[in-house]
Amino acid sequence: AGKTVMMLVACRFLFLTFGWKTLIIVPSVKLVDQTIKSANKFYPGWKTGKIGDSEFTVTNETELDVATAAGCQPERLRGE
Repeated sequence: AGKTVMMLVACRFLFLTFGWKTLIIVPSVKLVDQTIKSANKFYPGWKTGKIGDSEFTVTNETELDVATAAGCQPERLRGE
């Protein structure tokens, strides 16, 4: 298994065991999309949110959120 898969296994474990959502921060929008695609492949039905590329789909219902470092600026997270 690759790095992304192992990270997703850990995130899923934390969610199922403790109910913790996970925020994964990656350096590019391409990696955001790849990570979400991998999450949906290995865990169908897992609710994922995206921060980056002018998208903000994080809600209280998402179980895993993936963001670019640039998308995590405080003013962007507040919706300003």
